[in-house]
This record gives sequence, C-alpha cells and structure tokens, in this order.
Amino acid sequence: MEIAKTLKKLMIDKGIKHIEVAEKLGIEKQNFSNKLKVKNFRITDVEKIADIIGYDVKLTFIDRETGQTIDA
Repeated sequence: MEIAKTLKKLMIDKGIKHIEVAEKLGIEKQNFSNKLKVKNFRITDVEKIADIIGYDVKLTFIDRETGQTIDA
C-alpha cells in the first residue's frame, strides 16, 4: 500500500482530521492535503505524521536476491 493511502486510512481509523495533523505539523491544511496528493514524503515526514496519529514507523530493507530482511 502506498504511504499516502496508508496514512489516510490510519487517520480515518483513529478519527483524526487533516486539520488536526496539519496544525500539529505547523502547516496549513491545504499544504498537508497537497502533500498527501503529491505522495512525496521524506522519512522524517512520515515519522512525524505517524507520531501525531499514534503510530510508530518501522523501515525494513529486503534483499531482492535472497529475501533477507534488515530492519533499519
């Protein structure tokens, strides 16, 4: 699932509105909505948003040849 879709779903599941997240990020609601539409996130952005809505983020690297996983 795409990060933007996942974030939207998690926000809906928790009953958190765009405006609430935007305010906590210190940006306008429209800027936050645009960020979700453009789907261009830095890892730090995802971590901040996840924290605001009550989640932690886990990054895992997966070797394409062996399938071995490495948590970051």
